[in-house]
Amino acid sequence: MIGSRAAKKSDGGSGIRETEEARALLADQLNNLYWWVFNAFKMKGFIRAKALDELQRADANGSGTHPEQRDFAEAHAWPESKRPNK
Repeated sequence: MIGSRAAKKSDGGSGIRETEEARALLADQLNNLYWWVFNAFKMKGFIRAKALDELQRADANGSGTHPEQRDFAEAHAWPESKRPNK
């Protein structure tokens, strides 16, 4: 009977430790996901800024872009404005 109590106590302690480890692993994974999303949006901003800069330079140089090309460039710069509302 004493041996069974000792086994129950060690199982309980092990369960708490496993829960803490699982929680720490989840927190680490969420932290990694946060930074991955942050960096993805940062890169998206750089790409948008570059497309907008190229569009403005082309307009300033008077290169006479075709309307189809301008719409394509704007679609890359502001895709939210082209999407229908959900």
